[in-house]
Amino acid sequence: MKKRLFLTTFLVIILLVVALSTATFAWFSANNVVNVTIISFTASSSDQNGGELAISWNPDITDSYSIDFANGENMNPMIPRVKPAIGQSYASFLNCTVGNETKSNFISALQSYNGEKQDYYYVGKVKDETPCAVKKQNGTDEVFYLINNNADFGMEITVSYTIDGDLGAALCVAIFADDKLVGIMSNEEKVYYGEIGIGNKVSEQTYATDVAKKTGEITFSVDAGAKTEMRLAAWYGGVNIDNGGAEKSARLSTLEFSGAYKG
Repeated sequence: MKKRLFLTTFLVIILLVVALSTATFAWFSANNVVNVTIISFTASSSDQNGGELAISWNPDITDSYSIDFANGENMNPMIPRVKPAIGQSYASFLNCTVGNETKSNFISALQSYNGEKQDYYYVGKVKDETPCAVKKQNGTDEVFYLINNNADFGMEITVSYTIDGDLGAALCVAIFADDKLVGIMSNEEKVYYGEIGIGNKVSEQTYATDVAKKTGEITFSVDAGAKTEMRLAAWYGGVNIDNGGAEKSARLSTLEFSGAYKG
């Protein structure tokens, strides 16, 4: 009889949004800049005595059940130029090819509200942006590891999470496992992307509905005895934020990797 065993490692990430002193949001105002800072990343295991699913910054340390993350870098609201695709690499997520030129895949533009037409429009010029990459505290490492210490059975990993806060509808966090996008955590099924057309309606921005996964829907495998490289990249989808977003926050308040043995 085949047995199906369950082990869980919890990765809890608190994304605390810090809005700098200004009355309007940067996505809309040319003269005021509001940045978003990701602060206080903590990872811990529900079983401090350890299990066969470990989490570590160092692939050679296989009995680690907690890791610390550094404060995140500032970021502005943004959208990717190219539609995110499950399985794409981290490098292709950050940069794309436009014609014969390699450009940042993330962009933003100022928006202006037209009272007569009662809608927001892109104005100004398109600006390159970069999503926030999770890094090691007191270090520069951006890759951490989920480690399957069982040499005989692979694990099916299921990702569960909670995003909350006033800007919860705008926060997106992409998960990469072994350099492949396995899903985007978001409270909204729409992930906005595409080139920004100055003068176009913001409400007509293109979007994808097949990459944002609800809690419990993101899955991937860790082979028997394997050490899977993990990355997280966070950003605010600018289409989901209006002027009322200034000085408000969102956070990824829980993130759980649950490993079930296969076989």
